Amino acid sequence: MTLLTHSLAITSVLLLLSTPTLSASTPSAPALAASPEVLVYLTSDETQTQGMALVLSAQMLQQHAKVQLLLCDDAADLALTHTQSEKLKPFDKSPAELLDGLIQQGVKE
Repeated sequence: MTLLTHSLAITSVLLLLSTPTLSASTPSAPALAASPEVLVYLTSDETQTQGMALVLSAQMLQQHAKVQLLLCDDAADLALTHTQSEKLKPFDKSPAELLDGLIQQGVKE
């Protein structure tokens, strides 16, 4: 995967984060203050890319966004119980461990 592809993937996640969720009904103050909904689409098998997407997802959760993960292509292996990958600094966790933590916090896969 090229640097341009990495940048586009991260830009997509950031754009989704910055887009407010609007209600289908007439907009009102409570509807506009609703938590944003974010779909993180992850296809890469590269440890750094997976880690970045999962760390950004965790940060969005901390900001009360409703986060869903879509694991496709090579990234789908993260959902397997036998998946092993290197641990990432500074959290000292692998992408699979980061995913487990997100699932425990309520993220839908």
